[in-house]
Amino acid sequence: MSNYSSKIISSAISALAAQQAMLAATSNNIANVNTPGYARRTVDLVTRNSPEAGVGGQLGAGVDISSVQRIADRFLQGVLERTAGERSSARAQSEFLSRAEQLFRLDGTSPTIGSTLSAFFTAANDLASDPASLELRSNFVERARDLVTSISSTYNNLASLQREADLRLEAEVSSVNRITAEIAALNGQISTVEADGTSTATDFRDQRERLLNELSEKISFSTVELANGSINIQLANGFSLVNGGTSRDLSITQTPSFDSTPPQSLSGEILRYITYNYGDDTTRSDVDFTTMLSQGEGSIAGLLKVRGTVQTGDTSPFNATGPIVQLAGQVEAVTRTLLDSVNRTYLGYDTSLPGNGDEDLGTAGFQSRAGDLNGNAPDIYGLFTFNYSGSRDLNSNGLPDDIAAIVDPNTFTNFSSRLALAFTDPARVAAALDIDTNPGSTSFAPGDARNIQAIANLRNQTYTFSVVEGSGGSFSGRFEEAYNNVISTAGNAARRANTQAESADQKFITVSAKRDEISGVNLDEEFTNLVRFQRAFQASARVLRVADELLEQVVNLL
Repeated sequence: MSNYSSKIISSAISALAAQQAMLAATSNNIANVNTPGYARRTVDLVTRNSPEAGVGGQLGAGVDISSVQRIADRFLQGVLERTAGERSSARAQSEFLSRAEQLFRLDGTSPTIGSTLSAFFTAANDLASDPASLELRSNFVERARDLVTSISSTYNNLASLQREADLRLEAEVSSVNRITAEIAALNGQISTVEADGTSTATDFRDQRERLLNELSEKISFSTVELANGSINIQLANGFSLVNGGTSRDLSITQTPSFDSTPPQSLSGEILRYITYNYGDDTTRSDVDFTTMLSQGEGSIAGLLKVRGTVQTGDTSPFNATGPIVQLAGQVEAVTRTLLDSVNRTYLGYDTSLPGNGDEDLGTAGFQSRAGDLNGNAPDIYGLFTFNYSGSRDLNSNGLPDDIAAIVDPNTFTNFSSRLALAFTDPARVAAALDIDTNPGSTSFAPGDARNIQAIANLRNQTYTFSVVEGSGGSFSGRFEEAYNNVISTAGNAARRANTQAESADQKFITVSAKRDEISGVNLDEEFTNLVRFQRAFQASARVLRVADELLEQVVNLL
């Protein structure tokens, strides 16, 4: 015969425990409503099996807690991680390219290369109207100085942006190593908790998911969950960053074992490589991951894309990929045209004039036909020069045609940061041209402005501006058209980056909302559950009181 009083008490007690568990889960959900990475919990209940046969057994024995479920969708979580990486990469690119674009804005308050180019040619044209005027000469010198300053500052600012992105990589790689080490530690804790096959390490899994979200903001990766609950994390090339309870640290170095002479950056430093070192600090054995990581997503990829990456064997900073390097290369192309073609014109080197062709260079080299107020000829780099301790005329021909020979991948990689004006004295402006056609003798006519007029006329001269060292082709046009091409490059790159950032932001918001629909805490729902479970608990307590009263009456009857 069944003991029905015992059944009532047992069922009520099990119900109290079950409702307490559900209230505890609801309380925990409410407490973690704003906790990053938290997935809401639900308690699964099952009918407790009754060992009795017959009618008493059919009445049941109460309720048991089957499990505590962590509500999460791994597929949706993976989509969220990918969109987080896209957003982080786009934001990094947008930040740097927006700052780069500011250097070339047409509506900016600071002088740009474009505005100083225009002012330079205008000043040359003004001087041609009165070449003896010291005021006009001073204005020409100042406008030439402004042009030099705007070119060097623009280039140096681009170099600083590249340098900043390069330095920021060090902190990002350090964060990756910290995160992967913490994930490996959590893998060990999860596998220990879940070793019995019935338990779920819900809190540890929350922490790991939060770390995976952080990691996805740094780099692209894939994950594989093992039977024991731990995960492996792999890069695109199959390299395991995390394998169960073990993690591998990435390295960031300027001296990788696979490249003994890496090229300089725009600023003269060495760009950092991201590697894995199979050796030690004394004897490195590096595998390069830099290009591979740049092709993924995350802040590291974004920084690498704007900073640029180099390949083993590259010899110039302009060999690197990336929009900042491309812009710097276009600025450098303008600089080299000033040093070569414009200086040739300033020297009076015109093969169409009698006695002034290549055939007359001879052993003494070319003799300038231009003259200043005192009849003195300009130096080889007569108008624009550059800071350099070595010889500027390696072939001793008296012409500014040694730029390519001066370039050294280890010591001298660009002219833009070294650009200078050859003189500061207005009297040194060589406005006149020699009227004596006899080689070796010169004569200048008073008021002659042919040379400075030739400089002014270069405004409409077409040149081929080579984007040097293979960093993006060449451009044919006038100086101002070449600069407009730079503006277009900067503007298009910034707009693309901004568009990608806005799109990635919206995509992340959409996916996050979908994830929150499944895994997030809905306070309205939790408050409803709180009332429902509380009422069920109160009812179970009431049942227990009734059972106690019934038992007391039975005892009193005996």
